[in-house]
Amino acid sequence: DLTALYWNPAGLAKTKDVTADFHYTYWFAEFNHSFAAIALPVSENFTSALQVSSFGTSGIPLTTVMDNEGTGQTYSVNDVCIGLSFSGYLTEEFSFGITGKYLTSSLAGLSSDGIAFDIGTLYETGIQGINLGFSMHNLGSSQTYTGEDLNRTIKIYDYVRQTAIDAQYTTAAYSIPLIFRAAISGDIIEMDEHKVIGAIDFITYSDIPEQFHFGAEYSYDRMFQARVGYVVGHDQLGITGG
Repeated sequence: DLTALYWNPAGLAKTKDVTADFHYTYWFAEFNHSFAAIALPVSENFTSALQVSSFGTSGIPLTTVMDNEGTGQTYSVNDVCIGLSFSGYLTEEFSFGITGKYLTSSLAGLSSDGIAFDIGTLYETGIQGINLGFSMHNLGSSQTYTGEDLNRTIKIYDYVRQTAIDAQYTTAAYSIPLIFRAAISGDIIEMDEHKVIGAIDFITYSDIPEQFHFGAEYSYDRMFQARVGYVVGHDQLGITGG
């Protein structure tokens, strides 16, 4: 499962064969999210991967201060991430991973881009299936929006005449939210075809309060899985399942 690239790039080391993964989600308000990735092992202990993800929508009615009912025009928003990852085992129990990402964000006639990095480690203790994971995401420089929508023609009036001056708005730089994750998982029950795994995930962001995720998975004969979770510290999420 190459979604490990999102949670912790160190998990990529477990992929030993050429593997491809694709997800598409059609969200509320006509938002679309797509994710595609391919993993290519480079040796027995090291694996590389390429990923592309996008999130956005189009056909949003354009409104202005003077035309708050709409101008008849539409615009779109879209965020794209292209990442290259490398992961491997330094020992039989300890793996690492790093992802370099090119990020671009567009909003109507504005756009910004930049580079960021994700790093992670994973330690498999070998005791009762206990695994420890740590990761940091979006390490990089700030970004700034540029584009034609910043250009304006300003009319200046004096006592004699009107003068038109070409001007351009300046935008403040912003940073991609920094994310730190620490997690532990382990086997709670394992007998015959039955297995129960528990996990705790601590997440802290640079721009919102900390969160705790609690989860458990029951699997039967590696063919059927049922999962339940609970999120603490989120203003909308609570109990989850699948």
